[in-house]
Amino acid sequence: MKTYLTIDLKVHKASMLQSLSVISPAPVFAAVMAMHALDKKLGSTLSVQGVGIIHKDAKPWIEQMPTMKGYLLQEIVQKRGAYPFSSKANPTQNSMQPMALADLEWALLLECDHPPRDRAQVENMLSSMRFAGGEITSAHVHIHEKMDDAIRSLRSGFWVDDVTNTLMQDDFVQEPVNPVEKLLRATRDAVWTIPVNLGYVLFAAPEARRGARDGCDHAFAEHLMGLVRYTPISIQRAHITRGNLWRYGWDRDHFLVTNRSGVELSPYFIQ
Repeated sequence: MKTYLTIDLKVHKASMLQSLSVISPAPVFAAVMAMHALDKKLGSTLSVQGVGIIHKDAKPWIEQMPTMKGYLLQEIVQKRGAYPFSSKANPTQNSMQPMALADLEWALLLECDHPPRDRAQVENMLSSMRFAGGEITSAHVHIHEKMDDAIRSLRSGFWVDDVTNTLMQDDFVQEPVNPVEKLLRATRDAVWTIPVNLGYVLFAAPEARRGARDGCDHAFAEHLMGLVRYTPISIQRAHITRGNLWRYGWDRDHFLVTNRSGVELSPYFIQ
């Protein structure tokens, strides 16, 4: 029997870095994978089948930087690398660590094959985990027997959908388009559409390499950027179905998360 969990999360110092060139406070990939990691930590007792994402609030870490003319500029907080005693005599000579942090308030909707044995156990496990590199400072779990009841309990925020298909060519006979130009046009035209990292694309086959984590095969990859749309939950609530939940898997040499229909994902990488 399906069970639905709604999880209210507050996260301190989550990363907004989608890639080294894109910043947005929407760690969608991290959210989906964190919920499946939660299930694994609980011994796969939930068997999470899908994840819904509701963005409630984001407060980027901003600092005021004085200029030579005496006024202040708002800049993203940056920090320097670790400073061991054996390194440079002046810590300000250490290289900057690229970062962009935010405090987030999100709600997540989980579709599970089995109910949790203990709600407090789920909350305690979440409090011990990281979310997009940030610390989960608050986690409240609510259990629902029906999806409609779970959706009605989501009072505020923005439902997050994958709309990467808007970047694709309508007609493959057309001349190739610049995806960056199409991305910028889509973010200008939509009510609230932003670029995010939705996974990774391999540019080398997985193979055994020295230093790989847990002895697993290693592959070189790069960010797979996509586009998500924010819709007020008050508008989207009536249209949410199981097909709108986020899932993960392989599409050839792409490992990604999505909630788009028509995208077939495999649990295994097939060369």
